[in-house]
Amino acid sequence: MSKEQVKASEDMKVEEEDQESIAYYSKILGLESGLMYFFVDDQLVRAGYLVTEKHTNKNEYIENYNDLKKSLTEKYGKPSSDDTLWKGDLYKDTPSQWGMAVATGELHYQAVWETEDTEILLDLHGDNFEPALSLLYDSKELQHLSEQQKDQELKKNL
Repeated sequence: MSKEQVKASEDMKVEEEDQESIAYYSKILGLESGLMYFFVDDQLVRAGYLVTEKHTNKNEYIENYNDLKKSLTEKYGKPSSDDTLWKGDLYKDTPSQWGMAVATGELHYQAVWETEDTEILLDLHGDNFEPALSLLYDSKELQHLSEQQKDQELKKNL
């Protein structure tokens, strides 16, 4: 899809737009989110949600991750990969602190689903006491365009 086709398909107000992206405020499973579409040469290569809803209890981010994972599994089947990665042991034996482990970067959850033409990535990680929950849909067919664009941007900074 082109940028104009994406804008025509959405009934939400565009919040931000530049040559390579369009952003909307949205909800996913009732959670406040940003919805982003990314383009290379006016072709949609990636779309995704970044959950912006805030929780005082950091464990609620894990609950949100699990709710999204359950819904995606119901729609797409079992994930092709499903990882829970620990960097350290500080919170490992205390499930009531796992949300804090995510927020500090000690704990990372990630699941991937594959369809014929799309890779779907659900990710929960954190840094500097801020959890980040995202859901990305990447075009397999146009993945090379994204990679080419990344290479060009890296070379610009050399």
